Amino acid sequence: MAVVCVDAGTTMIKAVGYGEDGAELAVERRATTVRRPAPGHAEQDLTEVWQAVVRGVRQVAGRLDAPVTHLALTAQGDGSWLVDAAGEPTGPAILWNDGRAGPIVER
Repeated sequence: MAVVCVDAGTTMIKAVGYGEDGAELAVERRATTVRRPAPGHAEQDLTEVWQAVVRGVRQVAGRLDAPVTHLALTAQGDGSWLVDAAGEPTGPAILWNDGRAGPIVER
């Protein structure tokens, strides 16, 4: 048995593989880019983030001696990562630190 845990952070995707005894066996880090196309905006390309997760998990799983039986995921909170019915991104991920709605909130 092996477990892979993924943390999709704001600027880094981290995948970690653990053995049955809880020992950390493999770590993979993949940088992601935060784009700021306008003042107050903070976005990420969802395809880039997904590919970083996929590559990280595959790298970690490939270094484990046992089959992966569990996958745990955590990510940045309070963002908006929208996909359509086919699972395709509808646009960029709007990150937790995006401030474009500030004037609406103030009103």
